[in-house]
Amino acid sequence: MKENLDTINRTLLPDEIEKNEADLWVTELKSSCRSEEGILPFEQEEMPHVLTRDTYNSLVGEDPENTAIRIYLGIDTDNTLCVYAVPAKKALVKYPDGQIIEEYTDITNKLYKLFPDRNIAVYDKGVYIAKQDMKRWQEKRKTLFNLDNKDFSYSFIYPVSMLFTIIEMEEVFNEEQNNYVEIHFGMQHSFKSFIKTSKRIRNHYFDFARPCPPICDKKSPYITFSEE
Repeated sequence: MKENLDTINRTLLPDEIEKNEADLWVTELKSSCRSEEGILPFEQEEMPHVLTRDTYNSLVGEDPENTAIRIYLGIDTDNTLCVYAVPAKKALVKYPDGQIIEEYTDITNKLYKLFPDRNIAVYDKGVYIAKQDMKRWQEKRKTLFNLDNKDFSYSFIYPVSMLFTIIEMEEVFNEEQNNYVEIHFGMQHSFKSFIKTSKRIRNHYFDFARPCPPICDKKSPYITFSEE
């Protein structure tokens, strides 16, 4: 029996996961959706959403060293999963207690809707539609876990968004020379968003996304926090 190239005498890269583990996450998410009586859109979601190198370059602009990518989830009027990408600017913020925290603020003049085969820049009326999609997702979260009762721990199971940080994104696009990456979703106790690279010989799967909550831009027009 021929061995899979992904498993032959290879040391995993930082934040890399095995393909088998990624597949288990996807299966667990679909099982979770079925247990919620089909009210989540992931069970029917077979095709991954693509983020192209051109879109990545457009999002990070001229300051890639200080710009991350934040992926927002949405649900459209057909109960179909929507995925939107915005740039997020890194800043070091000093708090009164002396702590210095790395924070990311959404840059709202760029917004892309990601599809399985392309990315589309969103303008004008499309931004309003995108916000409605995101709002439906956030309302779905509250309905599922009764977040109005302030059981904040449940808000971590299904996040509002996922932040793909700078160093890792630079690695998958520039050092590994990928023309695009696939964004997949799964479940391992809580929601997961992971990246599959587009190498022809060997794909890599990376788990370095940081969920919101807790890593959020609370002032972003793409988010509300009725659970707080």
